[in-house]
Amino acid sequence: MRLLLIFLIALSSIQCSKEPLYEPVEKQYFDFELQTSHYYQIRRGTFQVRLIEIISDGVSKSSVIQIANDSFFANKLPFKGSFSFTQAVWDSLTKNNKSYFIDIKWDSDGNGSYCNGDLIVDSQLEFPQLKLSEKKKRFYLKERTHGVLCHPGL
Repeated sequence: MRLLLIFLIALSSIQCSKEPLYEPVEKQYFDFELQTSHYYQIRRGTFQVRLIEIISDGVSKSSVIQIANDSFFANKLPFKGSFSFTQAVWDSLTKNNKSYFIDIKWDSDGNGSYCNGDLIVDSQLEFPQLKLSEKKKRFYLKERTHGVLCHPGL
């Protein structure tokens, strides 16, 4: 009983702070939509989307910097997704108005390889280049056809 009384006295003397323990982190989003101009049956819905920056020395060398990478799931198209960034990262990415690119890795036909028959960005309709300041972009996909080497799947 004595311990309960001591506990209650100690509890009543504790002042509750109304300040939050942490500041909420502001986020900025880049939304994207994937669609096709033709019907496509998706057999494997899990895919990866990367947001990349390509830096070229102007001669022959270029390097790829990955800005964001996330996995998504879609069983039909069109599909809407987004990348989220903290405000500080967003500010650093958008301050120079750089161009970025979207890269999709999707074994959409479910055969275990990234190969003919899978969906890729249709760069003939529109190059997969974007400005984050646009905040939203639509990309068209097409079925990969001949002339592409197969790569092992996930």
